[in-house]
Amino acid sequence: MEECRAWTKEPILRTYQVQMLALSLLRLVQSRLNTACGDRWWSPPPWNLDKKHASILDLRRLFWKHRARFSQLLSNLDDFEKPPQTKYHTGQQTARAG
Repeated sequence: MEECRAWTKEPILRTYQVQMLALSLLRLVQSRLNTACGDRWWSPPPWNLDKKHASILDLRRLFWKHRARFSQLLSNLDDFEKPPQTKYHTGQQTARAG
């Protein structure tokens, strides 16, 4: 049970950090899509045709459209060999979930 304490020590702060990381990564993907494809990767929704640029929600919709491909990718990743377990600087081995 020792391994779980780090996650439950400050759950609100950790949840906030994970949320900010996820939103930052979504913004990064959005920026890369805009650079690579311009505005061709999204179109304004029918209920808001005056919309000028994409939002995080539009990016989430794009990912949701391709969720079957993401599921297949994650399923294929299970077939890869797992990397060897790393050690902390103290020499203690990490706990592996699963």
